[in-house]
Amino acid sequence: MASLKDLLAQQEELAAKIAEARVKEVEGALKKIHDLIETYDITPEEVFPSLFKRARKAEKGTRAPAKVKYQDPKNPENKWSGRGPFPPKWIQEHEAAGGSRDEFLVG
Repeated sequence: MASLKDLLAQQEELAAKIAEARVKEVEGALKKIHDLIETYDITPEEVFPSLFKRARKAEKGTRAPAKVKYQDPKNPENKWSGRGPFPPKWIQEHEAAGGSRDEFLVG
């Protein structure tokens, strides 16, 4: 029976041979892939459609600004869509003084 030391040495040798064989086989596979791409004029989008579909979605992902829901009549530049965890300071100050944010509703 082989000793642990011998088996570990064999494992190391085998791992090196596996890595070497993988490099050679990947080179061959890539050459075949490149040849097929050139022969059939294949685009990256055709090979990896899911990657490019996600990229197109990301480009389309720009949203229009949210509609204004609240506006300060004293200062029309103060606008708020009603989104977010906290209202803007001008609404907070108004509510702290006993007012209602409904007074600022647009439309």
